[in-house]
Amino acid sequence: MFFNVTTKQFFSYNCILKNKPFVFFCFCMENQKILIIEDDELVRKLLFHVLTSENFLVTIATNGGDGLARIKDEHFDLVISDIEMPDMNGYDVLARLRDNVNTATVPFIFLSARTSQEDVRFAMGMGADDYLFKPFTKKELLQAVKARFYKNNLFLEQEKKRLEELLEKRTDELRKINAELEMRVAIRTAAVQKAYDELDYFIYRAAHDIRGPLTTLLGLMNLMQLNADNVNIYLGLLIEHTQKTLRTLTTITSIQDIKKKELEVTSLNLHQLWAKSFMKLSEVSNNPNTGTVNILKEIEVINEAFYSDEDLIAQLICNLVDNGIRHRTRKADTGNFVKVALSIKDGQLHITIKDDGMGIMENTKSRIFDMFFRGSELTSGSGMGLYIVKLILEKLNGAVSFTSVINKGSEFKIIIDSLKND
Repeated sequence: MFFNVTTKQFFSYNCILKNKPFVFFCFCMENQKILIIEDDELVRKLLFHVLTSENFLVTIATNGGDGLARIKDEHFDLVISDIEMPDMNGYDVLARLRDNVNTATVPFIFLSARTSQEDVRFAMGMGADDYLFKPFTKKELLQAVKARFYKNNLFLEQEKKRLEELLEKRTDELRKINAELEMRVAIRTAAVQKAYDELDYFIYRAAHDIRGPLTTLLGLMNLMQLNADNVNIYLGLLIEHTQKTLRTLTTITSIQDIKKKELEVTSLNLHQLWAKSFMKLSEVSNNPNTGTVNILKEIEVINEAFYSDEDLIAQLICNLVDNGIRHRTRKADTGNFVKVALSIKDGQLHITIKDDGMGIMENTKSRIFDMFFRGSELTSGSGMGLYIVKLILEKLNGAVSFTSVINKGSEFKIIIDSLKND
């Protein structure tokens, strides 16, 4: 049956519609809010009756302006509008809704006596969801309305699923980020704790190493007071232990100087680097083996620039050579030597220090770079030489590896990246 616009037919169709069964979508659509914009009173009543009988919540507007005013104050799940209306036609109403972010996606159905395909395409092109021709049947109206809600519900379900998947993905990402942050915090906490432990140990050992010579100095001075005849003997011992105390203090301050030092990056000349290293080595006057070990050097010079902190690298070479000279208890069968090899390859400085000394015991290899660690009680030294090497390499982003055989010697290999590109 068709809805017409006469009062007589309205009441006739009204009776028929009450008794005629229709089967539509099975999902619940009660309390969906529909706005009807229609200037024809009879059509408004027809629409209102059919839709409210299906438990839709219906609001009536008599023209386009009235409809926009109601939409401004209230949310609607669907708008049904005539096209030909005074004041503002249906096209203008739809255009206003689609231009507003709050109403751009509200489903919209046109009612019109215009039946040409051109009118339908124009309406759909503007963003209408459906187009009903007047006169229309109850079945056509309800199918169109429920189809809009069904489609909208599907869209909402899909959007809900998409958002849930996105939320799950983001939650998983957040879990990973949180786990990474927790790991970083744990690493940082462990590093801080390690730094505090090293500082406590450093203070304890430094105080111990200074207290010993000072106690000896005090004892010697007391002996000098009691036995003035041997002043020269005691004076020599005083000088020796004073120098030892000063060396300990120098080592302690050099560690802090290295940690706080601002890098002075310059282009390195390998011959000048070795000269500075040898000069630093000559300042180490407490090594009992100095002068008895042959220091050999091998410098490979190629036309490749290398940039780093010359003073730090010279200190590193000095400490490694001093370590090779110090750790020996007898004259080696192979010549009693420490050999230094320097070269630059592919933007990296390669340093090799090889000796024929006593070697490193297997059970101490993992500790030789620890603070105050001495590989053997038979050798002199503070146990800070290789620890300083480690500090310098950390500051220059360098790496060290070594091999060692007991009573045959050790070999240290250093690789340092250039701190500046050509």
